[in-house]
Amino acid sequence: MTLFLSPLCGFRLVAQRTLAAGVIVVLTIMAFADARADDPEVSGGPGSVELAPFGGQWNRIPDEEEDASRHLSIDAAIDDLSWILRSMAGRMLKKSTAPPVEMGFDWDGERLHQLVHGAHGELRRPVQLNGDSQRHTNDRGDDFSSKWVWTEGGLQVHWVQDQAFGSNLYRVDPLDQMLRVEHRIQITAISGIEPIVFRSRFGRTDLPTVTAARDPETESSPDSSELR
Repeated sequence: MTLFLSPLCGFRLVAQRTLAAGVIVVLTIMAFADARADDPEVSGGPGSVELAPFGGQWNRIPDEEEDASRHLSIDAAIDDLSWILRSMAGRMLKKSTAPPVEMGFDWDGERLHQLVHGAHGELRRPVQLNGDSQRHTNDRGDDFSSKWVWTEGGLQVHWVQDQAFGSNLYRVDPLDQMLRVEHRIQITAISGIEPIVFRSRFGRTDLPTVTAARDPETESSPDSSELR
């Protein structure tokens, strides 16, 4: 039996049954996840003030404590599995669930787009807060659905596919201007695995494009309210 799992900016799970060792779990993280969660959603969507700060390129800030916390979450999630599965799944999950090295959003003055590296170059996927799920196909040909929502905690994307679902909650810290992300992954391909929850931080690598239709006369003047 072979199971493939690969959502948007998520991961790929392969479970292969062998005669001697049971099920081998291999999880390959491709980028950052989306998901279906039960967090309360705020009615209505945010305006440009809330979405504009997300626009830009972000690089992950390595953090040993965050990595240790992620490993502990994985250990707890697979605790009910047999020792063979715990050994194999734990090793691969700890290696492959590392957050992406970089991520990007583009704010064009009216809408926010997620920047995704595809097989044919960079894709711009609109961040639509209308509550509708969007169907996508990644660069390996795997289908998944995703939905963006605005919550009390920030901007959240949910993804769902056949063998897993998950979410990312994005928040730009107003104090240090870091992008803080809470990742949730629920694997359904193998029973007995609890949700995996961990956090990561990203720092800006460029200035934000927070401009809304600027006047030509002020086009060259920097906006003091721009974050990023």
